[in-house]
Amino acid sequence: MAIELATPISQLFDDPEIAARIASASDCLECRDRSLGSALPRQYLFHSQVNIIHPWNESRKRQLAGAFQLKRELRLVSFHAACNCDRPSVDSGMFRPGGRRLTREEMLQAAADNTAWLRGALPPGALIAVENNNYFPTQAYETVTDGDFLTELTERTGCRLLLDVAHAMITAHNTGRRFEEYISTLPLARTVQLHICEPELRPGPMAADAHDCPGQDMDVQVVALVRALPVQYVSVEYYKDAELLIDSLLRYK
Repeated sequence: MAIELATPISQLFDDPEIAARIASASDCLECRDRSLGSALPRQYLFHSQVNIIHPWNESRKRQLAGAFQLKRELRLVSFHAACNCDRPSVDSGMFRPGGRRLTREEMLQAAADNTAWLRGALPPGALIAVENNNYFPTQAYETVTDGDFLTELTERTGCRLLLDVAHAMITAHNTGRRFEEYISTLPLARTVQLHICEPELRPGPMAADAHDCPGQDMDVQVVALVRALPVQYVSVEYYKDAELLIDSLLRYK
């Protein structure tokens, strides 16, 4: 199967002329929660901020079912495994513990329950994926960024992996490991999609998710990953300058 460029619908699409140019440089589009109202064609992917590892109530299920009704051509939906507590706060771009901390088994069981519900709510044949998050030392990221946890999650649920390359680089940096060492712990054989952008791997103890335009080092990494893994979609997560995004899409194409 040919690899497709699936570009996220961001604020850059607010200008119709620019939206048309970005869409033309893409093979398909990835809808986000903020862009559910978009009527652009080829929205084959939907990436939600919703945590698949937290229990979903009926309100959450109605919200997602409504999104699926709007996007009838979905081939892949993906969700976060963002943090281990049910009411986190956000400070300086990082989750801080809040509410109740969920156990490993509670998160795995929630993912299994939610995936079972999704299979009845999604169009037939649509795939489900979970995205790896980046690690920051706030205790809210414990367990959820561990490779063995994500591996067990995908095995128990049948979900695919949305490999966010920048997140993996940040996790490796912030835990003092080599990138190759960290990603080897992830369920790479189940990779269906890559999210790519340039992180801020500054000297010192903390890297950050800068969402900068992919550079040459990222290009090399992406080529290696798509050659080694069963990737079907590649998404450039860059939202700051339309011309740089279009240049990146044409380069990857």
